[in-house]
Amino acid sequence: MKKNISLLIIATLFVMLTAGNSLAAWGLQLDNADNDNIFDLWFMTDATVSINGYTIAFAYDDTEVNWADGDTYTHNPPSPFMELFGAPYHHASDPDNVVTNLSASCFVGEAVLSNDYLLASFTLDVALDAIADGSPDVYWFADATGFKIIVDTMTYTGAQMLADGQLTLGSGLDFGTPVPIPGAVWLLGSGLLGMIGIRRKKK
Repeated sequence: MKKNISLLIIATLFVMLTAGNSLAAWGLQLDNADNDNIFDLWFMTDATVSINGYTIAFAYDDTEVNWADGDTYTHNPPSPFMELFGAPYHHASDPDNVVTNLSASCFVGEAVLSNDYLLASFTLDVALDAIADGSPDVYWFADATGFKIIVDTMTYTGAQMLADGQLTLGSGLDFGTPVPIPGAVWLLGSGLLGMIGIRRKKK
């Protein structure tokens, strides 16, 4: 009898652990895979989840890109959501600017997603002297007041999602021209290659 109870407990624990490991992995991603000045905001998921609402914010490096009133943006809340509180707006801050109020919800029902979903796209003006220096020019502002998303009736804050790796950055978010390699570096590299070639010939 004791053995059967032990086996039952072990089986129950196994089922619970397996169920926990099979929970949907989801998150939000900023991406510019097309390498233009339009970047996308995606809801990413590997399983079916229900969303009950969201308020999202991001920041940008205003020395490289610029958000101006009237800049193009497209918000595609999943059905049956609708946009709340009007259009997103930006705040001047130090050192970068922040865009908040990308919000959507519904009074009845929920949005059910089983695949990656494009929530919004934004067009930014890229500065003529912008340099691709290896740092993203658009990134999450997880500490924004009200940044949250409700998934499967659970509320997740931006700070919590950032800590859990659920806010990610894709490619193409470092706008501008690549940093040119100085001529001196090319000369040094050519000289080193030449010396290596001479050494090999001598051997």
